[in-house]
Amino acid sequence: MPGAYELLQLLHLLGASLWLGFIIVFAASPLMDSIKARRSEPAIIYLRIGGWPSTLGLLLAIGTGAAMGYLRGFNSVVAAKILLGMALLLVGIYSHEAIKKKPIRIEEPPAAWFVSVMAITVAISVALAVLGWLLRFQA
Repeated sequence: MPGAYELLQLLHLLGASLWLGFIIVFAASPLMDSIKARRSEPAIIYLRIGGWPSTLGLLLAIGTGAAMGYLRGFNSVVAAKILLGMALLLVGIYSHEAIKKKPIRIEEPPAAWFVSVMAITVAISVALAVLGWLLRFQA
């Protein structure tokens, strides 16, 4: 049976995969082409829908990382990772505020493929976190 540290690692993996999964799906999607074509409305909708879950994943990763550092003892690597995470969190919050101010002209709700991409992002994130945890702590 895994202990508290192992459960923190699972939550840490889940938070990091939610954060990075969103970014990877965004970077690999056709939304990047829409930005290059100067049509940013689809990308802004995607970022508005999925940005906060991604930022909360980063916050979960920072919190669990700090808790694991507390349990195992802080060192310079743990402190640097926590500071980097806090800097990324500030950038994320600033980005949310900047995106919120961008006007968009959408007459209909987001397309079904937006919702599908978000569902796939979350499913892949959860699957990767659980798979990594099972591989690490398999008896």
